[in-house]
Amino acid sequence: MPLRQIKIAVSLVLLLAAGALLASRYYFPPPKIEARPHAGMGAALAERVIKLGSGGRITLLVPETAGGKFPAAQAQLKAFHAALQEVNLTVAATNVVKLDPNRLLRAPPGDFAEILRKLTDVDVVVSLLGPPVLNAEQKARVGGKRPKVIAVCSGDLPRQVNLKAIFADGFLHAAVVSRPEVGLTTPSSDNPADWFNHFFLWVTPQNVAALPDGAAK
Repeated sequence: MPLRQIKIAVSLVLLLAAGALLASRYYFPPPKIEARPHAGMGAALAERVIKLGSGGRITLLVPETAGGKFPAAQAQLKAFHAALQEVNLTVAATNVVKLDPNRLLRAPPGDFAEILRKLTDVDVVVSLLGPPVLNAEQKARVGGKRPKVIAVCSGDLPRQVNLKAIFADGFLHAAVVSRPEVGLTTPSSDNPADWFNHFFLWVTPQNVAALPDGAAK
């Protein structure tokens, strides 16, 4: 086969491969998830906010969910908003962050610092993108303000950031982490609290020792 024909054939194969990749990303629906644990998490986050009763503004920090990306976050947000509506609470601001679905869900530290800088001690930040992992400069920018940050820190995230230090600095009010061991039998009911308690647990400054091994290092 002449060299020119070989080049054309290779080019066609590459074009077909690229087309298949684009089709799989944009035209095929994302894989389905079991939504009940995430709905339970959303309800639990709302319950924590309601119990605070701070009277301050509620700010959300979430991944972009358009196009079916991050279906777990979609389920969490739906349940969160529904629970707040039951008690006539609304979210003052939602900060949407574009992230790669194949990477660890983490909020950009600079963006997180800027959000905290604009709030007060009575305000609440609910982050589906982990806690504020700030450097010295970013902490200085925030100053002495300590809005109450409630963060989702499930999966491996607690082993990759020093949650104990963030709690000690006052930048974290409560964190949701995955249970280190989950029973094989899932809840038989659709009760959101049962699904949350089966898969997750709350960590606060009072029980930070409950973090999985190595998470507080």
